[in-house]
Amino acid sequence: LFDGLVLSGTGNPTNNGTFRFDKGLVSNFHFKNLSGGEKAAFDLLLDFIIKKQAFDDTVFCIDEPELHMHTKLQGKLLEQLFELLPNNCQLWISTHSIGMARKAAELYRLNPKEVVFIDFHNEDFDQSVILSPKKPNRLFWKNMFDTALDDLADLVVPSKVVFCEGKKLGSKGRNPSFDSSVYTKIFSEEFPDVDFVPLGGDKEVRNDSKLWELVLKRLAPGVKASSVFDRDDRSNEEIDSLKNQGVRVLDRRDLENYLWDDEILTKLAVERSADQKASIIISKKNELLSRNETKDDVKSISGELYNFCKTTLSLAQCGNNAQAFARDTLASLVSSDTDVYKELKLIIFGRMEMSK
Repeated sequence: LFDGLVLSGTGNPTNNGTFRFDKGLVSNFHFKNLSGGEKAAFDLLLDFIIKKQAFDDTVFCIDEPELHMHTKLQGKLLEQLFELLPNNCQLWISTHSIGMARKAAELYRLNPKEVVFIDFHNEDFDQSVILSPKKPNRLFWKNMFDTALDDLADLVVPSKVVFCEGKKLGSKGRNPSFDSSVYTKIFSEEFPDVDFVPLGGDKEVRNDSKLWELVLKRLAPGVKASSVFDRDDRSNEEIDSLKNQGVRVLDRRDLENYLWDDEILTKLAVERSADQKASIIISKKNELLSRNETKDDVKSISGELYNFCKTTLSLAQCGNNAQAFARDTLASLVSSDTDVYKELKLIIFGRMEMSK
């Protein structure tokens, strides 16, 4: 927990005994000479280690354990407390610390059944409130940064920017980019610090993304950037050329092909308790595609398929048109356990993230 700090003993308990440490070239270092953060962390760990022996069927509650500690130490402290916690106990922590929250998110990814988040934002506790565990998605982190950093929250940069096709930010029109909205909805839970930025059509993405990558490297050297294109009607040679330039290309014609995938349509029917109707919807999709000159152009038949889904499953308030339905309803069904999610993740983030 403490780099370079080693507990060497307790001194003489009958003569002003106290904890002694070795630190760097100094031996027999007195407890009172530790920093405020080191003292706070050591006291907390000592209490926890001693009391867990007697209270081995207990809910431990700690309010803001990060006080007087720098961010790096906060995360390490939480990791130690998590490892020391007996199997039949719970540890509840109230914190505004980004260091604690990031470590908790890391522990959540490694132990999804043992770590949960409770978000108190936007709740009125003058009324009865039922709190349920929240996933550490993009909205959770936005609220966290707003509370912890206040007006500095907007200065927090993402770890990665993925440039995609779609209406440019700031361009006229009310609707945001379809592609960036869908990618964000799908990947915000696993990759909350990744921004999907629309730059227009594929030519604009190809030309402008290089410029923006250079700008990002100057303004935020640690931020990684990449681009993702729809396949459209590109030949294998065109795709190989783009990949050689570092551009990611979808294996299917466009993003809609993933959203209207048979797996997602089946999940849609199952969640509406209409399992038997999944095959009917898939058959309708195949029928509509068979009439098309381009057999994989799902986008062109999505309007008819949307109306068929609404009627067949008696859907309401699921999106006012095919695009809104795909963005708001279908995209939310692309969860990490689906093959569609895994395929998109491999294309956009590569094998490095797949192995994490």
